[in-house]
Amino acid sequence: MNPACQNFRRALAPALDHELPPAQQLEFDAHRAICGECADFLRIETAFNQFLKENLAAGPLPDM
Repeated sequence: MNPACQNFRRALAPALDHELPPAQQLEFDAHRAICGECADFLRIETAFNQFLKENLAAGPLPDM
């Protein structure tokens, strides 16, 4: 994995939380536009986060 991809992965959580500073967000978006592997990784992480939000909001787990 090259340094640009490493930086992308490090910025992923703050990007998903809309916490990147504007300049870093531009870098993140530019890298995503040219790197298919990172774009795919972002799609997977976004879907996983959405799954967690939907399923964790469903309430507590039943007692066993």
